[in-house]
Amino acid sequence: MSTSPTGHDSPHAPAATTHAALLSRAPWPLAFFSPKSGQVLHANKAFLQWYNPEHKTIPDGKTLTDFLGVADVATFQNRLAPHLMVFGTWQGPLSLSDIWGSEQPHQVALLRLQDPGLGEAYALLAAPAHVPTDSAQISDRELLHALLDGLPQRVYFKDLQSRFLRVNAFMARELGSGNPADFIGHTDFDYFAGSHARRAYEDEQRILQTGAPLLDIEEKTNTPDNQPRWSTASKFPLRDRTGKLIGTFGISRDITAQRQAEADRQAMEIQLHLHQKLESVGRLASGVAHEINTPAQFITDNLHFIKKAAQGMLPALAAYRTLRTALKQGADPSAALAEIDRLESSTRLDFAIRELPQTIDDAMEGLTRVSQIVRSLKEFSHPGRTASSHFSVNRCVETTLSVARHEWKYVADVDTQLAPDLPPVLGNSDEFNQVLLNLIVNAAHAIQEAQKASGTSDKGRISITTRTHEQHVEVAVADTGHGIPESARPQIFDPFFTTKDVGKGSGQGLAISRNVIQKHGGTIAFETEVGRGTTFTIRLPLAPVPQPAP
Repeated sequence: MSTSPTGHDSPHAPAATTHAALLSRAPWPLAFFSPKSGQVLHANKAFLQWYNPEHKTIPDGKTLTDFLGVADVATFQNRLAPHLMVFGTWQGPLSLSDIWGSEQPHQVALLRLQDPGLGEAYALLAAPAHVPTDSAQISDRELLHALLDGLPQRVYFKDLQSRFLRVNAFMARELGSGNPADFIGHTDFDYFAGSHARRAYEDEQRILQTGAPLLDIEEKTNTPDNQPRWSTASKFPLRDRTGKLIGTFGISRDITAQRQAEADRQAMEIQLHLHQKLESVGRLASGVAHEINTPAQFITDNLHFIKKAAQGMLPALAAYRTLRTALKQGADPSAALAEIDRLESSTRLDFAIRELPQTIDDAMEGLTRVSQIVRSLKEFSHPGRTASSHFSVNRCVETTLSVARHEWKYVADVDTQLAPDLPPVLGNSDEFNQVLLNLIVNAAHAIQEAQKASGTSDKGRISITTRTHEQHVEVAVADTGHGIPESARPQIFDPFFTTKDVGKGSGQGLAISRNVIQKHGGTIAFETEVGRGTTFTIRLPLAPVPQPAP
Protein backbone atom coordinates (compact mmCIF):
# COMPACT_ATOMS: atom_id res chain seq x y z
CA MET A 1 0.00 0.00 0.00
CA SER A 2 1.33 3.47 -0.86
CA THR A 3 0.99 6.73 1.00
CA SER A 4 -1.37 9.15 -0.73
CA PRO A 5 -1.18 12.97 -0.59
CA THR A 6 -3.64 13.12 2.30
CA GLY A 7 -2.44 10.01 4.03
CA HIS A 8 -5.84 8.30 3.69
CA ASP A 9 -4.26 5.04 2.51
CA SER A 10 -2.06 4.70 5.58
CA PRO A 11 -3.46 2.96 8.67
CA HIS A 12 -1.43 5.41 10.75
CA ALA A 13 -2.86 8.54 9.12
CA PRO A 14 -6.45 9.66 9.77
CA ALA A 15 -8.21 11.92 7.31
CA ALA A 16 -7.11 15.03 9.19
CA THR A 17 -4.87 15.68 12.19
CA THR A 18 -4.12 18.90 13.95
CA HIS A 19 -0.63 19.43 12.56
CA ALA A 20 -1.19 17.60 9.28
CA ALA A 21 -4.31 19.61 8.50
CA LEU A 22 -2.52 22.87 9.25
CA LEU A 23 0.62 22.07 7.30
CA SER A 24 -0.66 19.93 4.40
CA ARG A 25 -0.96 23.02 2.19
CA ALA A 26 2.57 24.21 2.96
CA PRO A 27 4.45 25.11 -0.26
CA TRP A 28 7.51 23.11 0.86
CA PRO A 29 7.81 19.33 1.23
CA LEU A 30 6.50 18.17 4.61
CA ALA A 31 6.33 14.65 6.03
CA PHE A 32 5.71 13.05 9.43
CA PHE A 33 7.62 9.95 10.58
CA SER A 34 7.36 7.52 13.48
CA PRO A 35 10.26 8.10 15.94
CA LYS A 36 10.40 4.36 16.69
CA SER A 37 10.18 2.74 13.25
CA GLY A 38 11.02 5.76 11.12
CA GLN A 39 8.12 4.90 8.76
CA VAL A 40 6.13 7.58 6.96
CA LEU A 41 2.95 8.58 8.80
CA HIS A 42 1.84 11.40 6.55
CA ALA A 43 3.20 13.42 3.61
CA ASN A 44 1.78 16.54 2.01
CA LYS A 45 1.32 17.10 -1.70
CA ALA A 46 4.53 19.10 -2.02
CA PHE A 47 6.54 16.25 -0.47
CA LEU A 48 4.97 13.68 -2.80
CA GLN A 49 5.48 15.97 -5.79
CA TRP A 50 9.15 16.32 -4.90
CA TYR A 51 9.74 12.64 -4.11
CA ASN A 52 7.77 11.02 -6.97
CA PRO A 53 6.48 13.72 -9.33
CA GLU A 54 5.08 11.26 -11.84
CA HIS A 55 2.81 9.21 -9.57
CA LYS A 56 2.85 11.16 -6.29
CA THR A 57 3.03 8.06 -4.11
CA ILE A 58 5.48 6.60 -1.61
CA PRO A 59 5.95 2.81 -1.54
CA ASP A 60 5.17 1.11 1.75
CA GLY A 61 8.05 0.46 4.10
CA LYS A 62 9.95 3.67 3.41
CA THR A 63 11.56 5.20 6.49
CA LEU A 64 13.02 8.60 7.27
CA THR A 65 16.58 7.53 6.43
CA ASP A 66 15.45 6.39 2.96
CA PHE A 67 14.83 10.04 2.11
CA LEU A 68 18.24 11.24 3.30
CA GLY A 69 21.37 11.48 1.20
CA VAL A 70 23.84 8.66 1.71
CA ALA A 71 26.33 10.83 3.57
CA ASP A 72 23.63 12.25 5.89
CA VAL A 73 22.16 8.93 7.11
CA ALA A 74 24.90 8.44 9.70
CA THR A 75 24.65 12.13 10.66
CA PHE A 76 20.97 11.73 11.46
CA GLN A 77 21.36 8.46 13.35
CA ASN A 78 24.39 9.50 15.40
CA ARG A 79 23.77 13.20 15.97
CA LEU A 80 20.38 14.54 14.89
CA ALA A 81 18.12 11.84 16.39
CA PRO A 82 19.67 12.22 19.88
CA HIS A 83 19.50 16.00 19.46
CA LEU A 84 15.75 15.81 18.72
CA MET A 85 15.15 13.60 21.73
CA VAL A 86 16.73 16.25 23.98
CA PHE A 87 15.91 19.57 22.33
CA GLY A 88 12.91 18.63 20.15
CA THR A 89 13.98 20.71 17.16
CA TRP A 90 16.82 21.09 14.66
CA GLN A 91 17.37 22.93 11.43
CA GLY A 92 20.21 23.03 8.93
CA PRO A 93 21.41 21.74 5.55
CA LEU A 94 20.75 18.12 4.55
CA SER A 95 20.74 16.27 1.24
CA LEU A 96 17.44 14.57 0.44
CA SER A 97 17.07 11.65 -1.99
CA ASP A 98 14.05 11.17 -4.27
CA ILE A 99 12.65 7.93 -5.71
CA TRP A 100 15.38 7.92 -8.36
CA GLY A 101 18.16 8.18 -5.79
CA SER A 102 18.92 11.69 -7.00
CA GLU A 103 20.25 13.79 -4.09
CA GLN A 104 19.62 17.51 -3.78
CA PRO A 105 20.69 19.92 -1.01
CA HIS A 106 17.86 21.34 1.14
CA GLN A 107 17.42 23.53 4.15
CA VAL A 108 15.66 21.16 6.56
CA ALA A 109 13.73 21.78 9.76
CA LEU A 110 13.16 18.76 12.05
CA LEU A 111 10.60 18.94 14.85
CA ARG A 112 9.66 16.40 17.50
CA LEU A 113 5.98 16.84 18.36
CA GLN A 114 2.90 15.19 19.84
CA ASP A 115 0.01 15.18 17.38
CA PRO A 116 -3.55 14.27 18.50
CA GLY A 117 -4.06 12.20 15.39
CA LEU A 118 -0.60 10.85 14.66
CA GLY A 119 0.73 10.54 18.15
CA GLU A 120 4.42 11.18 18.74
CA ALA A 121 6.06 12.06 15.44
CA TYR A 122 9.02 13.67 13.75
CA ALA A 123 8.09 16.39 11.28
CA LEU A 124 10.44 17.13 8.40
CA LEU A 125 10.01 20.38 6.48
CA ALA A 126 12.37 20.99 3.55
CA ALA A 127 13.12 23.91 1.28
CA PRO A 128 15.58 23.81 -1.64
CA ALA A 129 18.96 25.20 -0.68
CA HIS A 130 19.00 27.24 -3.89
CA VAL A 131 15.69 28.35 -5.33
CA PRO A 132 16.06 28.93 -9.10
CA THR A 133 15.51 32.52 -10.14
CA ASP A 134 14.45 31.37 -13.61
CA SER A 135 11.10 29.60 -13.41
CA ALA A 136 11.84 27.89 -16.75
CA GLN A 137 14.98 26.22 -15.39
CA ILE A 138 14.75 22.41 -15.60
CA SER A 139 16.30 20.28 -12.88
CA ASP A 140 18.55 17.29 -13.56
CA ARG A 141 15.87 15.06 -12.10
CA GLU A 142 13.26 16.36 -14.53
CA LEU A 143 15.68 15.87 -17.40
CA LEU A 144 16.29 12.30 -16.25
CA HIS A 145 12.56 11.62 -16.03
CA ALA A 146 12.00 13.08 -19.49
CA LEU A 147 14.84 10.99 -20.91
CA LEU A 148 13.69 7.70 -19.41
CA ASP A 149 10.04 8.11 -20.25
CA GLY A 150 10.84 9.39 -23.72
CA LEU A 151 13.00 6.41 -24.64
CA PRO A 152 11.27 3.92 -26.99
CA GLN A 153 12.92 1.05 -25.07
CA ARG A 154 12.12 -0.71 -21.84
CA VAL A 155 14.06 0.71 -18.89
CA TYR A 156 13.80 -0.75 -15.41
CA PHE A 157 15.45 -0.69 -11.99
CA LYS A 158 15.33 -3.61 -9.54
CA ASP A 159 16.37 -4.23 -5.95
CA LEU A 160 18.52 -7.05 -4.60
CA GLN A 161 15.56 -9.45 -4.75
CA SER A 162 14.87 -8.57 -8.42
CA ARG A 163 11.75 -6.59 -7.50
CA PHE A 164 10.93 -3.59 -9.64
CA LEU A 165 11.88 -0.24 -8.14
CA ARG A 166 10.94 1.71 -11.24
CA VAL A 167 10.02 1.15 -14.88
CA ASN A 168 9.68 3.79 -17.54
CA ALA A 169 6.42 4.70 -19.25
CA PHE A 170 7.28 2.79 -22.44
CA MET A 171 7.76 -0.48 -20.56
CA ALA A 172 4.52 0.05 -18.65
CA ARG A 173 2.63 0.52 -21.92
CA GLU A 174 4.36 -2.48 -23.51
CA LEU A 175 3.22 -4.71 -20.66
CA GLY A 176 -0.35 -3.45 -20.69
CA SER A 177 -0.33 -0.86 -17.91
CA GLY A 178 -0.43 2.88 -18.17
CA ASN A 179 0.97 3.42 -14.69
CA PRO A 180 4.65 2.58 -14.03
CA ALA A 181 3.96 2.73 -10.29
CA ASP A 182 1.90 -0.47 -10.62
CA PHE A 183 5.13 -2.39 -11.15
CA ILE A 184 6.85 -1.33 -7.93
CA GLY A 185 7.43 -4.33 -5.68
CA HIS A 186 6.51 -6.85 -8.39
CA THR A 187 8.85 -9.21 -10.27
CA ASP A 188 9.17 -10.62 -13.78
CA PHE A 189 7.17 -13.64 -12.65
CA ASP A 190 4.11 -11.37 -12.45
CA TYR A 191 4.37 -10.35 -16.12
CA PHE A 192 6.28 -12.97 -18.09
CA ALA A 193 6.31 -16.73 -18.62
CA GLY A 194 8.13 -18.69 -15.95
CA SER A 195 11.04 -19.70 -18.19
CA HIS A 196 11.77 -16.11 -19.18
CA ALA A 197 11.36 -14.84 -15.62
CA ARG A 198 13.76 -17.50 -14.30
CA ARG A 199 16.40 -16.59 -16.87
CA ALA A 200 16.06 -12.91 -16.01
CA TYR A 201 16.31 -13.64 -12.28
CA GLU A 202 19.41 -15.80 -12.82
CA ASP A 203 21.02 -13.08 -14.95
CA GLU A 204 20.39 -10.45 -12.27
CA GLN A 205 21.67 -12.64 -9.46
CA ARG A 206 24.81 -13.31 -11.49
CA ILE A 207 25.32 -9.56 -11.86
CA LEU A 208 24.88 -9.10 -8.11
CA GLN A 209 27.43 -11.85 -7.44
CA THR A 210 30.05 -10.73 -9.96
CA GLY A 211 29.39 -7.00 -10.26
CA ALA A 212 29.85 -7.36 -14.03
CA PRO A 213 27.23 -6.26 -16.58
CA LEU A 214 25.63 -8.51 -19.18
CA LEU A 215 25.56 -6.89 -22.59
CA ASP A 216 23.42 -7.46 -25.69
CA ILE A 217 21.57 -10.57 -24.52
CA GLU A 218 18.92 -11.80 -26.94
CA GLU A 219 15.71 -12.77 -25.17
CA LYS A 220 12.51 -14.33 -26.47
CA THR A 221 9.11 -13.72 -24.89
CA ASN A 222 5.52 -14.27 -25.92
CA THR A 223 2.75 -11.69 -26.05
CA PRO A 224 -0.55 -12.34 -24.23
CA ASP A 225 -1.91 -13.78 -27.50
CA ASN A 226 1.14 -16.11 -27.65
CA GLN A 227 2.96 -14.28 -30.43
CA PRO A 228 6.77 -14.51 -30.18
CA ARG A 229 8.68 -11.32 -29.48
CA TRP A 230 12.43 -10.87 -29.53
CA SER A 231 14.46 -8.27 -27.69
CA THR A 232 18.07 -7.48 -26.93
CA ALA A 233 18.87 -6.44 -23.37
CA SER A 234 21.83 -5.04 -21.47
CA LYS A 235 21.84 -5.34 -17.68
CA PHE A 236 24.05 -3.52 -15.19
CA PRO A 237 24.78 -3.44 -11.46
CA LEU A 238 22.98 -0.60 -9.61
CA ARG A 239 25.13 1.10 -6.97
CA ASP A 240 24.56 3.95 -4.56
CA ARG A 241 26.93 6.88 -4.22
CA THR A 242 29.23 4.95 -1.90
CA GLY A 243 29.60 2.17 -4.47
CA LYS A 244 27.44 -0.26 -2.53
CA LEU A 245 25.54 -2.71 -4.73
CA ILE A 246 21.82 -2.10 -4.20
CA GLY A 247 20.25 -3.80 -7.21
CA THR A 248 20.31 -3.95 -10.99
CA PHE A 249 19.01 -1.93 -13.88
CA GLY A 250 18.65 -2.60 -17.55
CA ILE A 251 17.48 -1.45 -20.94
CA SER A 252 15.72 -3.71 -23.40
CA ARG A 253 15.02 -3.02 -27.07
CA ASP A 254 12.45 -4.89 -29.14
CA ILE A 255 14.09 -6.43 -32.21
CA THR A 256 11.14 -8.48 -33.46
CA ALA A 257 10.89 -6.35 -36.60
CA GLN A 258 14.61 -6.78 -37.25
CA ARG A 259 14.37 -10.53 -36.70
CA GLN A 260 11.46 -10.71 -39.11
CA ALA A 261 13.36 -8.60 -41.63
CA GLU A 262 16.35 -10.93 -41.25
CA ALA A 263 14.10 -13.96 -41.77
CA ASP A 264 12.63 -12.31 -44.86
CA ARG A 265 16.13 -11.50 -46.10
CA GLN A 266 17.23 -15.10 -45.61
CA ALA A 267 14.12 -16.34 -47.42
CA MET A 268 14.88 -13.96 -50.29
CA GLU A 269 18.49 -15.15 -50.28
CA ILE A 270 17.32 -18.75 -50.53
CA GLN A 271 15.08 -17.80 -53.43
CA LEU A 272 17.98 -16.04 -55.17
CA HIS A 273 20.18 -19.09 -54.64
CA LEU A 274 17.47 -21.31 -56.05
CA HIS A 275 16.96 -18.97 -58.99
CA GLN A 276 20.65 -19.01 -59.80
CA LYS A 277 20.77 -22.77 -59.33
CA LEU A 278 17.97 -23.16 -61.87
CA GLU A 279 19.73 -20.69 -64.14
CA SER A 280 22.91 -22.76 -63.85
CA VAL A 281 21.03 -25.97 -64.56
CA GLY A 282 19.51 -24.40 -67.65
CA ARG A 283 22.89 -23.11 -68.81
CA LEU A 284 24.66 -26.42 -68.17
CA ALA A 285 21.92 -28.72 -69.43
CA SER A 286 22.87 -28.60 -73.10
CA GLY A 287 26.56 -28.82 -72.27
CA VAL A 288 26.12 -31.80 -69.98
CA ALA A 289 23.90 -33.47 -72.57
CA HIS A 290 26.62 -32.96 -75.17
CA GLU A 291 29.29 -34.24 -72.81
CA ILE A 292 27.25 -37.38 -72.19
CA ASN A 293 26.20 -37.74 -75.83
CA THR A 294 29.77 -37.92 -77.16
CA PRO A 295 30.88 -40.99 -75.16
CA ALA A 296 27.39 -42.46 -75.48
CA GLN A 297 27.73 -42.29 -79.27
CA PHE A 298 30.97 -44.22 -79.49
CA ILE A 299 29.72 -46.65 -76.82
CA THR A 300 26.77 -47.34 -79.12
CA ASP A 301 29.05 -47.72 -82.16
CA ASN A 302 31.35 -50.08 -80.30
CA LEU A 303 28.44 -52.17 -79.07
CA HIS A 304 27.22 -52.49 -82.67
CA PHE A 305 30.68 -53.73 -83.68
CA ILE A 306 30.76 -56.18 -80.76
CA LYS A 307 27.30 -57.44 -81.69
CA LYS A 308 28.27 -57.91 -85.37
CA ALA A 309 31.51 -59.63 -84.41
CA ALA A 310 29.64 -61.93 -82.04
CA GLN A 311 27.12 -62.78 -84.76
CA GLY A 312 30.02 -63.84 -87.03
CA MET A 313 31.87 -65.69 -84.32
CA LEU A 314 28.95 -67.82 -83.14
CA PRO A 315 28.77 -69.98 -86.35
CA ALA A 316 32.55 -70.40 -86.23
CA LEU A 317 32.27 -71.47 -82.61
CA ALA A 318 29.61 -74.02 -83.61
CA ALA A 319 31.94 -75.34 -86.35
CA TYR A 320 34.75 -75.72 -83.82
CA ARG A 321 32.44 -77.71 -81.57
CA THR A 322 31.49 -79.94 -84.55
CA LEU A 323 35.19 -80.51 -85.26
CA ARG A 324 35.80 -81.43 -81.63
CA THR A 325 32.97 -83.99 -81.73
CA ALA A 326 34.30 -85.54 -84.96
CA LEU A 327 37.76 -85.86 -83.49
CA LYS A 328 36.41 -87.50 -80.35
CA GLN A 329 34.45 -90.03 -82.42
CA GLY A 330 37.36 -90.77 -84.78
CA ALA A 331 35.38 -89.47 -87.80
CA ASP A 332 36.88 -87.71 -90.79
CA PRO A 333 37.40 -84.00 -89.76
CA SER A 334 37.84 -82.73 -93.31
CA ALA A 335 34.33 -81.37 -93.69
CA ALA A 336 34.45 -79.60 -90.34
CA LEU A 337 37.83 -78.04 -91.12
CA ALA A 338 36.58 -76.81 -94.49
CA GLU A 339 33.57 -75.18 -92.81
CA ILE A 340 35.83 -73.49 -90.28
CA ASP A 341 38.06 -72.11 -93.05
CA ARG A 342 35.03 -70.77 -94.87
CA LEU A 343 33.58 -69.10 -91.79
CA GLU A 344 36.87 -67.52 -90.72
CA SER A 345 37.26 -66.05 -94.17
CA SER A 346 33.68 -64.80 -94.52
CA THR A 347 33.40 -63.29 -91.03
CA ARG A 348 36.91 -61.76 -90.88
CA LEU A 349 37.44 -63.57 -87.61
CA ASP A 350 41.08 -62.53 -87.31
CA PHE A 351 40.09 -58.84 -87.52
CA ALA A 352 37.36 -59.29 -84.91
CA ILE A 353 39.72 -61.08 -82.53
CA ARG A 354 42.30 -58.32 -82.95
CA GLU A 355 39.87 -55.39 -82.53
CA LEU A 356 37.48 -56.66 -79.87
CA PRO A 357 39.70 -56.01 -76.80
CA GLN A 358 40.29 -52.38 -77.81
CA THR A 359 36.63 -51.93 -78.69
CA ILE A 360 35.57 -53.20 -75.28
CA ASP A 361 38.16 -50.97 -73.56
CA ASP A 362 36.88 -47.95 -75.48
CA ALA A 363 33.30 -48.74 -74.48
CA MET A 364 34.33 -49.12 -70.86
CA GLU A 365 36.17 -45.80 -71.02
CA GLY A 366 33.04 -44.16 -72.42
CA LEU A 367 30.91 -45.62 -69.65
CA THR A 368 33.44 -44.37 -67.09
CA ARG A 369 33.23 -40.90 -68.62
CA VAL A 370 29.42 -40.90 -68.46
CA SER A 371 29.53 -42.18 -64.89
CA GLN A 372 32.00 -39.43 -63.96
CA ILE A 373 29.78 -36.74 -65.48
CA VAL A 374 26.70 -38.06 -63.66
CA ARG A 375 28.60 -38.34 -60.38
CA SER A 376 30.02 -34.84 -60.78
CA LEU A 377 26.58 -33.46 -61.55
CA LYS A 378 25.20 -35.19 -58.47
CA GLU A 379 28.02 -33.88 -56.27
CA PHE A 380 27.72 -30.42 -57.77
CA SER A 381 24.15 -30.02 -56.60
CA HIS A 382 23.24 -32.50 -53.91
CA PRO A 383 19.52 -32.06 -53.10
CA GLY A 384 18.79 -31.30 -49.48
CA ARG A 385 22.41 -30.66 -48.47
CA THR A 386 22.09 -27.72 -46.09
CA ALA A 387 24.06 -28.62 -42.97
CA SER A 388 27.74 -27.75 -42.66
CA SER A 389 30.25 -30.55 -42.98
CA HIS A 390 33.93 -31.02 -43.77
CA PHE A 391 34.62 -31.04 -47.50
CA SER A 392 37.57 -31.08 -49.90
CA VAL A 393 38.09 -27.91 -51.91
CA ASN A 394 40.15 -29.85 -54.44
CA ARG A 395 37.29 -32.27 -55.01
CA CYS A 396 34.91 -29.34 -55.52
CA VAL A 397 37.26 -27.90 -58.16
CA GLU A 398 37.43 -31.22 -60.02
CA THR A 399 33.68 -31.72 -59.83
CA THR A 400 32.80 -28.24 -61.05
CA LEU A 401 35.32 -28.36 -63.91
CA SER A 402 33.77 -31.63 -65.04
CA VAL A 403 30.22 -30.30 -64.91
CA ALA A 404 31.14 -27.03 -66.64
CA ARG A 405 33.46 -28.59 -69.23
CA HIS A 406 31.22 -27.65 -72.15
CA GLU A 407 31.38 -23.99 -71.02
CA TRP A 408 35.16 -23.72 -71.29
CA LYS A 409 36.57 -26.49 -73.50
CA TYR A 410 36.03 -24.62 -76.79
CA VAL A 411 37.48 -21.29 -75.60
CA ALA A 412 40.20 -22.16 -73.08
CA ASP A 413 42.62 -24.72 -71.82
CA VAL A 414 42.44 -25.33 -68.08
CA ASP A 415 45.46 -25.70 -65.83
CA THR A 416 45.04 -26.92 -62.28
CA GLN A 417 47.64 -26.82 -59.54
CA LEU A 418 45.87 -28.37 -56.58
CA ALA A 419 47.83 -28.77 -53.37
CA PRO A 420 47.81 -32.52 -52.62
CA ASP A 421 47.89 -32.02 -48.85
CA LEU A 422 45.13 -29.40 -48.75
CA PRO A 423 43.22 -29.71 -45.44
CA PRO A 424 39.41 -29.74 -45.43
CA VAL A 425 37.21 -26.75 -44.71
CA LEU A 426 33.89 -26.62 -42.88
CA GLY A 427 30.79 -25.50 -44.73
CA ASN A 428 28.32 -26.35 -47.46
CA SER A 429 30.06 -27.89 -50.48
CA ASP A 430 26.95 -27.44 -52.64
CA GLU A 431 27.09 -23.66 -52.14
CA PHE A 432 30.86 -23.60 -52.67
CA ASN A 433 30.45 -25.54 -55.94
CA GLN A 434 28.08 -22.80 -57.09
CA VAL A 435 30.70 -20.15 -56.32
CA LEU A 436 33.33 -22.04 -58.33
CA LEU A 437 30.90 -22.47 -61.21
CA ASN A 438 30.23 -18.72 -61.26
CA LEU A 439 33.95 -17.94 -61.40
CA ILE A 440 34.77 -20.58 -64.04
CA VAL A 441 31.86 -19.58 -66.30
CA ASN A 442 32.74 -15.89 -65.87
CA ALA A 443 36.35 -16.69 -66.81
CA ALA A 444 35.24 -18.57 -69.94
CA HIS A 445 32.93 -15.72 -70.95
CA ALA A 446 35.70 -13.15 -70.37
CA ILE A 447 38.05 -15.11 -72.66
CA GLN A 448 35.30 -15.43 -75.26
CA GLU A 449 34.75 -11.66 -75.19
CA ALA A 450 38.50 -11.11 -75.57
CA GLN A 451 38.50 -13.43 -78.59
CA LYS A 452 35.68 -11.45 -80.19
CA ALA A 453 37.43 -8.15 -79.51
CA SER A 454 40.71 -9.37 -81.02
CA GLY A 455 39.12 -11.26 -83.89
CA THR A 456 41.00 -14.45 -83.08
CA SER A 457 39.93 -17.94 -82.14
CA ASP A 458 43.08 -18.76 -80.20
CA LYS A 459 42.24 -20.46 -76.96
CA GLY A 460 42.77 -18.61 -73.74
CA ARG A 461 43.77 -20.11 -70.41
CA ILE A 462 41.99 -20.65 -67.11
CA SER A 463 44.29 -21.46 -64.21
CA ILE A 464 43.01 -22.77 -60.89
CA THR A 465 45.33 -23.15 -57.92
CA THR A 466 44.74 -24.19 -54.33
CA ARG A 467 47.07 -23.85 -51.38
CA THR A 468 47.20 -23.36 -47.64
CA HIS A 469 48.04 -19.81 -46.59
CA GLU A 470 48.38 -19.10 -42.87
CA GLN A 471 45.13 -20.37 -41.30
CA HIS A 472 43.19 -20.42 -44.55
CA VAL A 473 42.64 -22.48 -47.66
CA GLU A 474 43.16 -20.27 -50.68
CA VAL A 475 41.62 -20.84 -54.12
CA ALA A 476 42.59 -18.67 -57.10
CA VAL A 477 40.75 -18.69 -60.45
CA ALA A 478 42.66 -16.74 -63.11
CA ASP A 479 41.76 -16.09 -66.74
CA THR A 480 43.39 -14.45 -69.75
CA GLY A 481 40.26 -12.50 -70.64
CA HIS A 482 39.85 -8.79 -71.28
CA GLY A 483 39.92 -7.75 -67.60
CA ILE A 484 37.35 -5.71 -65.68
CA PRO A 485 36.95 -2.05 -66.70
CA GLU A 486 37.93 0.37 -63.96
CA SER A 487 34.48 1.96 -63.94
CA ALA A 488 32.85 -1.40 -63.17
CA ARG A 489 35.16 -2.53 -60.37
CA PRO A 490 33.42 -0.78 -57.43
CA GLN A 491 30.11 -2.43 -58.40
CA ILE A 492 31.37 -5.88 -59.33
CA PHE A 493 29.83 -7.54 -56.24
CA ASP A 494 26.59 -5.52 -56.32
CA PRO A 495 23.38 -7.51 -56.88
CA PHE A 496 22.05 -7.39 -60.45
CA PHE A 497 25.13 -5.60 -61.77
CA THR A 498 26.61 -7.19 -64.89
CA THR A 499 28.94 -6.22 -67.73
CA LYS A 500 27.65 -9.04 -69.95
CA ASP A 501 25.28 -8.70 -72.86
CA VAL A 502 21.55 -8.74 -72.19
CA GLY A 503 20.34 -12.28 -71.63
CA LYS A 504 23.78 -13.66 -70.84
CA GLY A 505 24.00 -12.77 -67.17
CA SER A 506 21.57 -11.91 -64.37
CA GLY A 507 24.11 -9.98 -62.29
CA GLN A 508 23.53 -12.21 -59.27
CA GLY A 509 26.48 -14.59 -59.53
CA LEU A 510 29.22 -12.58 -57.84
CA ALA A 511 26.83 -11.03 -55.30
CA ILE A 512 25.67 -14.47 -54.21
CA SER A 513 29.25 -15.76 -54.32
CA ARG A 514 30.44 -13.07 -51.92
CA ASN A 515 27.49 -13.75 -49.63
CA VAL A 516 28.28 -17.49 -49.57
CA ILE A 517 31.98 -16.94 -48.88
CA GLN A 518 31.28 -14.44 -46.10
CA LYS A 519 28.79 -16.88 -44.57
CA HIS A 520 31.63 -19.41 -44.48
CA GLY A 521 33.79 -16.90 -42.61
CA GLY A 522 35.98 -16.21 -45.64
CA THR A 523 36.78 -13.48 -48.13
CA ILE A 524 36.69 -13.09 -51.90
CA ALA A 525 38.73 -10.47 -53.75
CA PHE A 526 39.99 -9.85 -57.26
CA GLU A 527 42.93 -8.41 -59.14
CA THR A 528 42.46 -7.35 -62.73
CA GLU A 529 44.28 -5.66 -65.56
CA VAL A 530 42.50 -4.56 -68.70
CA GLY A 531 43.75 -6.55 -71.68
CA ARG A 532 45.50 -9.19 -69.55
CA GLY A 533 42.87 -10.86 -67.41
CA THR A 534 41.45 -11.24 -63.92
CA THR A 535 42.20 -13.37 -60.88
CA PHE A 536 39.58 -14.02 -58.19
CA THR A 537 40.97 -15.27 -54.88
CA ILE A 538 38.89 -17.00 -52.23
CA ARG A 539 40.13 -17.52 -48.69
CA LEU A 540 38.28 -19.90 -46.36
CA PRO A 541 39.23 -20.63 -42.74
CA LEU A 542 40.64 -24.07 -42.01
CA ALA A 543 38.21 -26.45 -40.35
CA PRO A 544 38.89 -26.80 -36.62
CA VAL A 545 40.67 -30.02 -35.75
CA PRO A 546 38.50 -32.20 -33.48
CA GLN A 547 40.09 -32.59 -30.06
CA PRO A 548 40.29 -36.11 -28.59
CA ALA A 549 38.07 -36.73 -25.60
CA PRO A 550 39.96 -36.45 -22.29
